[in-house]
Amino acid sequence: MIQLIDDQRDAWAVAEDVAGFIGTSQAMLWRELVIEDIEDGSKAQLKKLSGLKKTVKKTGLYIDVSKNIKNFINTIPLIAALRSPSMRPRHWELLRKATGKEFVPPHEDEDLQLGGLLSLNLHEFNTDVEEICDQATKEEKIEARARRSFTPSTRVVSISRRRGWFLFRI
Repeated sequence: MIQLIDDQRDAWAVAEDVAGFIGTSQAMLWRELVIEDIEDGSKAQLKKLSGLKKTVKKTGLYIDVSKNIKNFINTIPLIAALRSPSMRPRHWELLRKATGKEFVPPHEDEDLQLGGLLSLNLHEFNTDVEEICDQATKEEKIEARARRSFTPSTRVVSISRRRGWFLFRI
């Protein structure tokens, strides 16, 4: 009986650690995120959870905490993809439509916290998010190719001696 109580105490301690880690991550500013650190931290939390005794692995606490950390881990690659510089306002609008939730995108709020995007439950829209980010990356490549192909050349043309020289971009 005492062992069971100790196991439960350990489970609650891990649950508090996981909640603290996720809470700290949610408070991080979008512009300062280091995805690798978040990924490593979440994996460490999952390892702590997995290290608990069998007696607690069937409890509601364990199941809820396991679900939360796994959802968080599944969201990390999506967050990494959304941090791509190829994401334009139109892509954020597509994300808004895909999730059906209102939020302020990073280009409109310098002080956006990760929690603002985690509240969208991105793991539920995994395919949509991946498609939007993939579309953004492909569009950026097309834009870059177009910029290289159609670089404007500058030519000086004399319109009139009285008016001076004019610079035209063609």
